[in-house]
Amino acid sequence: MRKVRAPSVHVKVSAGDNAQVALSINVGQSQARQRLRFGNGNAKLDAAIFTFSLPAGHSCPFAKACLSKSDRAEGSIRDGKHTEFRCYAASMEARHGSVRRSRWGNFEALLACGSKEEMTRLILDSLTPFAGYVRVHDSGDFFSQDYFGAWMEVARQRDRTLFYAYTKALPFWVRCKDDIPENFVLTASYGGSHDRLIEEHGLRYARVVYSEDEAADLGLELDHDDSHAMRHGPSFALLLHGTQPQGTPAAKAVRALRDQGEFGHGYRADSIRIRLGRRPLRLKTMPHD
Repeated sequence: MRKVRAPSVHVKVSAGDNAQVALSINVGQSQARQRLRFGNGNAKLDAAIFTFSLPAGHSCPFAKACLSKSDRAEGSIRDGKHTEFRCYAASMEARHGSVRRSRWGNFEALLACGSKEEMTRLILDSLTPFAGYVRVHDSGDFFSQDYFGAWMEVARQRDRTLFYAYTKALPFWVRCKDDIPENFVLTASYGGSHDRLIEEHGLRYARVVYSEDEAADLGLELDHDDSHAMRHGPSFALLLHGTQPQGTPAAKAVRALRDQGEFGHGYRADSIRIRLGRRPLRLKTMPHD
């Protein structure tokens, strides 16, 4: 652990021959503020996209169909009792201790904040003002109303940056539905404990499907590279990906997708990642489903 040095103060006092000077200086122990860690791109995203992650499952209070958690110390996976398909982010944490440490560091730094305002300041201090695109929660989710509100305030103050997120934290979204900044694009993720709010409030959503045919039957376009998630528009589908528990329908579906030429993130060998310019996407609001 890095040691934090107490601040040093140098004081120079000048006085005349007959002057008397009383000087009292109190220097308290300073505590270095841990900044949050952001990533850049991933297997399907351009490096121009900044990503922010929290521990999968541990920071997802409304997860249900995809609830999986990686043990912080040893990385073993534990699925929830209602899990239908395993969270890809949890599998990544199980494989890589450095990933777990980074995500838990972010989580603990946010939990240590005493208010929405503190979380807002921590995020702003940690994120370069030159970021054009930020995917909020490559892993994890909004874990409290204050935390949700902090990201909304960050978007207001960084109005030249485009933020986007998938979320199952629908109660937090619904409580301030009419006060979401235009440059923050939210997508409700089906498979949570409050799915009913999607239809009740007309929220744009994404649904995980096991095949292209299933997406077609639902009348949903497939998003292979977050190009749908980054823009206001209609609902869409995501192909199942990642390591799934052996013998489950999800595992069989992933095997079938790979046999058809689909890869881990649901894109084909001949597809290319979305390429971004220097400027954020021009936002265009479209009616929700």
